Amino acid sequence: MMPFLIRKLLVLLFAGGLTLSSQVSAETDRARMREALGYAERALAGTSARGDVIFLAHQGTRFTGRNLEMFLSDDIFTFRDLSPIEAAEFELWRMKEMPLPTLPRTMSIPMDPAARRPAITFISKDWEVSWVVSMMSRALSCKPPVPINELVGEPFRGYVAAHQVLASLIARSRSCISDAEFNTEFLKYVSRVYSEMLVEENERTDLHVERMALMALIGRIDLVPEPMLNRLIEAQWADGLWHYDSVQNHTTALAYVVISAAYGRDRANNP
Repeated sequence: MMPFLIRKLLVLLFAGGLTLSSQVSAETDRARMREALGYAERALAGTSARGDVIFLAHQGTRFTGRNLEMFLSDDIFTFRDLSPIEAAEFELWRMKEMPLPTLPRTMSIPMDPAARRPAITFISKDWEVSWVVSMMSRALSCKPPVPINELVGEPFRGYVAAHQVLASLIARSRSCISDAEFNTEFLKYVSRVYSEMLVEENERTDLHVERMALMALIGRIDLVPEPMLNRLIEAQWADGLWHYDSVQNHTTALAYVVISAAYGRDRANNP
């Protein structure tokens, strides 16, 4: 009888130790994310930025209820001779508070075999930018109904694929894409970006962080593996920014979305 009681006591102590260890680990993770968000906010707050950066920063605050105020460049308010890029930036700034549609947590996201194929190299950067600006402009000014493939084209690669997801989210939030079309066709665009994120999991590029941020924006931060999230947090510089291969405040705003979503989820799961 006594050995049985001792074994039971040891099992209870072991289980209690695991629970305590898990709680300590969760609190440590929350503290790291909270610290990273604080550094990023100090780096970005009160600065002048492009409309897409401000849009992303505000979307990040939706996950946590935190505050981050940034300002659009003054010259864009003149409304004179705005380029297509500037016009899209201005519309993004105006829609920074807009809630975006999300995917159910129960929805399975399949791997897209195309993501393992060599990257497309025959297109120029100018062509890529032109495509992105064109479809973002359509999403920001569309009138329903619009078939999703007419709005953004068939799933592509890289930055184009990432912006196909973002443009679709914006168009759906503006009711340009029907529920039926969004629920059936949108998944293939998400699958492409999700698969590229996993295939290039060790990349330290603005594009890689953008793919992670898109998983957060569709309400599926659970699709970002914990090691990938940890590497992102560890890559933050002492100045609060992420110094990758693009404009620093853009990459930082993307990282802010990712970490905000993870922090909001963790706080909800571990109040």
